[in-house]
Amino acid sequence: MLFSFIVPVYNTSKYLNECIESLLCQKGADYEIVLIDDGSTDGSGEICDSYAKKYPDTVRAIHKENEGLLLTRRRGFKEAEGDWFICVDSDDCARKDLLESVADAVSRLHPTW
Repeated sequence: MLFSFIVPVYNTSKYLNECIESLLCQKGADYEIVLIDDGSTDGSGEICDSYAKKYPDTVRAIHKENEGLLLTRRRGFKEAEGDWFICVDSDDCARKDLLESVADAVSRLHPTW
């Protein structure tokens, strides 16, 4: 079972590193992090690229013109390869046990996975 963290990014360079780091420390299931840069002008796109380069098996950076949150999230859904999606805002910081809790809940709902 693969989970996809979908992270729309727009001008949140001040918070983005903390957000991504909080996702990279998740345990309990396989996951990918899909960062969708929505035309940021503050260096957020470069931060996305640096994580994608450092963690190529886990993090993907996608860049697009600014279209707003809804279309950016939709693009994330199209690009994600997971069985389950978890939406995270780029100024959020995930609890260390987030993925473990979600994976446990999913496995109780779908025990054959």
